[in-house]
Amino acid sequence: MRYAGPVPTPKRVTSRDVAEKAGVSRATVSYVLNDVQDQRISPETRARVRGIAERLGYTPDPAARALRNGQTDIALVANPPWLLGPLVAAGLTAAVEHLENRGYAPLLAIGHAATGRQLVRACQRVHPRGLIAPETELTPQILRLIRASGTQAVLAIGSRRHKHLPTMVVDQDLFGRLAIEYLRDRGHRRVLAITPDFPPTEKAIAADRLAGARQAAANNGIHMTEAPVGADHTVSKAIAEAFAGTDPPTAVYAYNDEHAMAAIGALADQGLCVPDDVAVIGCDDIPAAQHLRPALTTVAPDSAGLYTASADTLAELMEGRKLKTPLIHMNAQVIARESA
Repeated sequence: MRYAGPVPTPKRVTSRDVAEKAGVSRATVSYVLNDVQDQRISPETRARVRGIAERLGYTPDPAARALRNGQTDIALVANPPWLLGPLVAAGLTAAVEHLENRGYAPLLAIGHAATGRQLVRACQRVHPRGLIAPETELTPQILRLIRASGTQAVLAIGSRRHKHLPTMVVDQDLFGRLAIEYLRDRGHRRVLAITPDFPPTEKAIAADRLAGARQAAANNGIHMTEAPVGADHTVSKAIAEAFAGTDPPTAVYAYNDEHAMAAIGALADQGLCVPDDVAVIGCDDIPAAQHLRPALTTVAPDSAGLYTASADTLAELMEGRKLKTPLIHMNAQVIARESA
């Protein structure tokens, strides 16, 4: 086989190419593709320019646009150190799609990339027009450096409100409160709460959810026993200990659906039937929850709705509009199935 040489790199399509094909000036192409309305350009010409640009595969050069306008169309979404399960994935997907539909170029930062110093470096490199970042990382010093790089539209995300920024608040305590109130409405007065004591990221979220459960239990006269589970204290062991006494719980509240599923298995090992002997409720409504037998009752957050609302709020900030409210709260509801 003969060597044909390297494959030539395709030439980048420029606004000059679009202008020549459309028979207009480069200025007209710029006005049309940037949707400038105060120019005398006919609808027919606008349609022709857009059609040719799409056919040629032309996209504006973001670096050139940044130099010309002093800002980019990049929106950086940095997620808190939460487990990247189905809920977070659905939320991030919704945010990305919504920002794209509004004409922005979303970038994601997760894990170590979402920490304070890394966020500063990212903002200094790509100069995003807007940023969604963990509330805990946006210290006064970090925020000052981010804004010095040109990013003025900043939205915080976390379990509590940022002192100086609009915030999308993920009320983790709401999960525990809704779960206990649901069990209360079904007559349960003795509840076992199963929560993890590791790793740190899960432990922090579980603590907030447990705080909500404690408050709901105290307000409603419910006796709640807590069982933190870890490497040396499994869900099976917690269930065995809780049901060894003479006055065992009638229901189990689990920090998340995985722990709830483990609890159902452990109860079966003890010869107990769900929900006839013991009710079980989880949190998060992961896809497997509805396929379990019995199907799992759980607290489902509207993560897609939260991230979509946050994308809208960030767009409003990037466009310099005044916000109606500085807070966006996550909604959640109990999905009643067979286990409770």
